[in-house]
Amino acid sequence: MHNELENVQKLKKQTLEPDTASYKTAAQAATIENGWPIPVITAHDKSPETAAAIAKWPKLTDRNSVIEYLDWTAKEMQPDYIKLMHESGTSFGREFSYPSFELQSIIVEEAKKRGYFTIAHATCLKDTIDVLNAGVNGLTHTFCDQTPTQEVIDAYKKNNAWVNPTLATMGSLTTEGKELQHKFAHDPRVEGMLSEDSVGNMCKCMGFATEHGKVEYAYEGVRKLREAGVDILCDSAGPAVGTAFGLSMHHELHIFVHKIGMTPAEALRSATSLIAKRFKFEDRGQVAKGLNADLLLVEGNPLEDIDATLNIRGVWRDGNLCSMYAEKLEAGVEPLLG
Repeated sequence: MHNELENVQKLKKQTLEPDTASYKTAAQAATIENGWPIPVITAHDKSPETAAAIAKWPKLTDRNSVIEYLDWTAKEMQPDYIKLMHESGTSFGREFSYPSFELQSIIVEEAKKRGYFTIAHATCLKDTIDVLNAGVNGLTHTFCDQTPTQEVIDAYKKNNAWVNPTLATMGSLTTEGKELQHKFAHDPRVEGMLSEDSVGNMCKCMGFATEHGKVEYAYEGVRKLREAGVDILCDSAGPAVGTAFGLSMHHELHIFVHKIGMTPAEALRSATSLIAKRFKFEDRGQVAKGLNADLLLVEGNPLEDIDATLNIRGVWRDGNLCSMYAEKLEAGVEPLLG
């Protein structure tokens, strides 16, 4: 959802390897001077190297700078969509620099001219409403500073916008998700699949919204949006503190079912066909003729128990079995798929 040029190039190259997931990206987000995510990055990393990288980020101020940024990222990064940052700091009890409504509207307008859809970061109610009114197609977090209002529901409905609420991450922001983070990080089914650093990261909390946010506000907001017919997508916000790549998707699915009230089937659609539809990834998301043969084999029935998604027995990308499962399934995979 936000990355520098050299990292995007490296990751795109890495996806050519058969055991690596495909890579979709917003590349470098539409940032401003001292705006998000600079505060969260520098809170953890004050190194000269990081400061030098941040100094190269876009510092958007007006239409000309937006056009220059979009032309640059289209040429150098080939993003799949454009990411806006709209973080005032309200949920954290802080005051951050953030773009004006006029600037965000220009970014949306110019991105649309170039065929890009737009998504936005926001974590408080007012920021969410404002950036939706600027015209974005979806939100990458939900708000945690107060209970939902009809105004925010109407703003989502006006745009036919979606939200991937990253509820596991919101629990890390408020620290109320720590117990569940520990549970997933130490699940015996993922032993050996996460590095020691990844386990440690998932067991920590960001804690920025401890005093000014509640995870229940986030849950209630998503429940209300779901009831109103807003599409809820599954995402993990990795590698934020409190998350782990891959595992946090299973964590998020668990929350969707056990806290939001989704059926397991609905939760699974939020991570597969629905997210593919909303992100316009037309070559994936379903098991159907002509689409990518990206498959996950699990033991058990996730339609009855969503946590069965962690009983992983095989992963295929483009019809090719990932090597870590090949030895275990080599003898029986052809009869299984036949």
